[in-house]
Amino acid sequence: MDINHFEEDMYWGVVNSIINNKNVCIHPYLRSVESGKEFKLKVNDDRIIATIKNIEELARILHDVPMEAIEFHMNGRNDFSEWIRNAIGDEKLATLLSYIEFRKSEDVRKALITIIENRIKNLRRNSVNLIFE
Repeated sequence: MDINHFEEDMYWGVVNSIINNKNVCIHPYLRSVESGKEFKLKVNDDRIIATIKNIEELARILHDVPMEAIEFHMNGRNDFSEWIRNAIGDEKLATLLSYIEFRKSEDVRKALITIIENRIKNLRRNSVNLIFE
């Protein structure tokens, strides 16, 4: 890790800690989005089944949601990728998710979960995790 990358992680870790009044610094892409930017997981235009605030929640919820919800957000678009790009700000994860092709298959669910969980692991590993007294 070069020093500039370390300094940026340190900066965002401290900023996130202060803003969220927490004692643990986490990567900004793992933070919860502000009110109004949550992902509304739907099975159709009218029925919201979950409101998601961060990518860890998204990964956890994708394990159990009806396939109908995944199809709704993937058919003709990729709402997951767009939310991560626009609300979370993680261009790398958004790009990876944008490559998933829509199919009515559990393979889509598995691909979404695998990519998101791998990104979470990488962000945690590369984060500055300091605990302040």
